[in-house]
Amino acid sequence: MSYKLSIAVYGPGAIPEEPSHWAFVFHTTTSGPENTPPTTTASASTSTSTSTTTTPRRKTGNVLHIIHPDNNKNFYTFDKHEDHEFESNACKGYFTIATLTPEQAQRADKIIADEPVPKVGEENCQDWVLNATISLLMEQLVDEEACQRVDGVRGKSALEVAEVLGESWVRPAPRE
Repeated sequence: MSYKLSIAVYGPGAIPEEPSHWAFVFHTTTSGPENTPPTTTASASTSTSTSTTTTPRRKTGNVLHIIHPDNNKNFYTFDKHEDHEFESNACKGYFTIATLTPEQAQRADKIIADEPVPKVGEENCQDWVLNATISLLMEQLVDEEACQRVDGVRGKSALEVAEVLGESWVRPAPRE
């Protein structure tokens, strides 16, 4: 099994004062609890029940990003959600920067989690994602093209990101 490492873009980001929020997402093409990407921490779930439903689910994955905790705009903190539905209403789309083995995904997860959080006013989540992508490049988990694509769309609105990336941009299916 392999895992996709993508960058999800949330919000329109149409004005410079309110850029789109970016987050890393580890996911598979078929989402579900049995396909949740590996993580560097133990899972709290101990359920042994299995589901036989065939109802399609929205894509889920492990979401890693920086946020303002409790809406405190004075600093950022690292945040991670496992088996999280990342194709929310706010998600404008995402693009994949690497396909990883389970072992590579675990290494990438740790590298991203260890990326220093920027100071407010100096950098934002898009800069943090680029810095973490460069760290992944240094460990040969992404290629140079991935870094160039991330850098090339940093600071752009979600619509501009979609235009620049073309077919590699994945737009979530509309909610019913």
